[in-house]
Amino acid sequence: MKLDVQVSGKNTAQLYRERDEYVLKYLPDADPANFVSLLMPVREEPWRWPRDLHPFFRQNLPEGYLLNVIREEFGPQLDGTDLSLLAVVGGMGIGRVTVTPEGGKPATEMEPLQIERLLKADNTSEHFTILVRRYACASISGMVPKFIAQQDTPADATGPLGKPTLRTSRHIIKGSDDNTPYLGFNEFYSMRVLESLSVVPVARTHMSDDGRVLVVERFDVDEHGVPSHGLEDACGLLGLPPHEKYATTTEKALNATRAYK
Repeated sequence: MKLDVQVSGKNTAQLYRERDEYVLKYLPDADPANFVSLLMPVREEPWRWPRDLHPFFRQNLPEGYLLNVIREEFGPQLDGTDLSLLAVVGGMGIGRVTVTPEGGKPATEMEPLQIERLLKADNTSEHFTILVRRYACASISGMVPKFIAQQDTPADATGPLGKPTLRTSRHIIKGSDDNTPYLGFNEFYSMRVLESLSVVPVARTHMSDDGRVLVVERFDVDEHGVPSHGLEDACGLLGLPPHEKYATTTEKALNATRAYK
C-alpha cells in the first residue's frame, strides 16, 4: 500500500512501508516550502522510520473511543497496520497536510452541522455517539470523543438553495461521556485562564448550555475555512509514540520547539 501526501492540496510525497521501515519519499518536483514536517524537510533521500509510522503521522491517528468507532465502521478497509488506518482518516485532519490512498483526493465534502443548535441541545452520550459515527471519516486524534465539524452556510451566502458553499471544516467538537462527565467544561475554563494570561494566542472556544460539549474554532484555517497553517505536535517533535505523550515535561516540549522559532 502506498499513500499520497499532500501539502496545501498539492501532491508532495508518498508514504509506504518497506520491510520493517516506514518511508516518506518526496516527489522530484516537491517545493522546499511544502515540507511535511519540521523534522522532515524536502530532500532527495527518503525519510525512514523503524517499525512505526513517523512521529508526525502518528500524531493524527485516532485513539481510544474514536479508534473503536472507526474500527467498527471501516473494519474491512483496515489490515491491522497504522498505514491502513491513516489511509482512512488522513484525508481530513488538522493542518495543511493531508494523506490519501494513492491516486485519491482529500475528503472535503461533509454534511454540515448546526453549531448553534449543538450548543443548545441535550448532548447525551447516545446523541454524541451518533454524531461521532457520522463524522468518523473526518477524525482527529484524541482519547475523548472528538471530531471535526463543518459549519452551515451563512444565511447571506450565494449559491444553489440548500447547498452549502463553505465546504471546509471550521470547528473541533469535543464531548463528554459517562466516564468523563463535563470534561469539555474543564478544558473550556482552562482555555479561558490561559487566554487571560496573554502569553500565547488561544483558540476561541464555546461551551454548550448543558456543559457537555466544547466547540473550538479551528486555528489552522483562514477566513474562508481553508487550511493555511501547518501543525506540529510537541510530542511528535520529541519523537515520542502516542502512549508516551504524558511521559515528558513542559520544559522538554519548549526546548523541542525553540529551534524552530
